[in-house]
Amino acid sequence: MQRTIITVFILLSIWAAFKLARDYYFKPNVSAGEQIPKTIVQLKDGKELDLAAWKGKYVLLHFWGSWCGPCRRESPEIRTLYENFHTKQYNNADGFEILSIGIEKDESRWNSAIIADRLTWDYHTTELNGFESRMAKLYGIRQIPILLLVGPDQRMIGSAQTPDSVKEILTEKIKQ
Repeated sequence: MQRTIITVFILLSIWAAFKLARDYYFKPNVSAGEQIPKTIVQLKDGKELDLAAWKGKYVLLHFWGSWCGPCRRESPEIRTLYENFHTKQYNNADGFEILSIGIEKDESRWNSAIIADRLTWDYHTTELNGFESRMAKLYGIRQIPILLLVGPDQRMIGSAQTPDSVKEILTEKIKQ
């Protein structure tokens, strides 16, 4: 009996340690309240975007992949966020934008997914080297989908957000 209890305790301890380590490893390396790192990307259309130009806006950093089933299933919710919040007036901000960052290796597949999922905003980027991309490393992205909400002061509001939590935060900030 005592041996069974010890075995169960050891197994539970190993499981808990694995879960904590996994959660720590996969957590983005930016936290709520932190200033975002200097971020300049080349967009799908070839133009360069410096996120500093969006100071004063809410920005959703949408890390996803065309090959990622959960990402593709989340696309309608991301599209709804854009449609419902892009043109709203906010108490403390000048708008809401989405920058979609493709964790990709196949540009053709990425372009096809943007069209198929109707991700109609203008701001899409990828470097075609998966999780080794500069953006993935800059923000500590090791799994997708990941949503990072940035405030108008260019500080992280939260990391690893859900579409529902982003909706809740933005709804609270809408000018009445």
